[in-house]
Amino acid sequence: MLRIFILVLVSLSVQIDGIAQIYSLRELGNFYNNKQYNRALNYVDYYVDKNNSDAMILKGDCIRAKANEDFKKVNDECGGDLFNTNPAAFVQQLMNSSSSQMQLNQLKLKEARSQLTKADLKAVDLYIRASELGNEQADRRLELMAALYPQIEVPNHQVSAPRYEIDQEKCSYCNGTGISPSANSVPGYGSSAEHWCDVCQKMVSASHGSHPRCPACNGKGYR
Repeated sequence: MLRIFILVLVSLSVQIDGIAQIYSLRELGNFYNNKQYNRALNYVDYYVDKNNSDAMILKGDCIRAKANEDFKKVNDECGGDLFNTNPAAFVQQLMNSSSSQMQLNQLKLKEARSQLTKADLKAVDLYIRASELGNEQADRRLELMAALYPQIEVPNHQVSAPRYEIDQEKCSYCNGTGISPSANSVPGYGSSAEHWCDVCQKMVSASHGSHPRCPACNGKGYR
């Protein structure tokens, strides 16, 4: 009898603990802002399953940010950016690496890029679901994805009203998004911290600020 009573208490404790772990969307958003992507992903489905479009967007953002974070780790480990940032170090790495190690690094980078694309596709699916529920933020994300990643198709879905008419020329500088591809610079104060940029679709330095409206078309997306 005592054993049954203890089991019942343990079961109730687990249920209560599960209830206590339902975070608000604001809290989940804070997890995202603090780069606790896995933590947000562990709980956001509670709202996604209830067809909450904001939760769908948050989940898509977390999936993409986590994938980019993982890719950056692999890229750094394999020296993927050395050629552009430090050519001398890149040459030295080539001299010190065996052909088998170089091939292994290439395979790692290829797999990491594949995972990055899969994450983008998962996010697009979530943005489409949110857009179909009338979420305008999802429309903007889909429009941005279509502009930056034309290889990612958005099947059977009109992203948004076009920014330019047939007789008007799409702005070549912003590719019709109305957003400048160049970000404002802000003081980094020597910080090495990085954050996710939705426009650049990658992790950027602390001195990387917001993107203003496109100066070439004044944010219209066409000339």
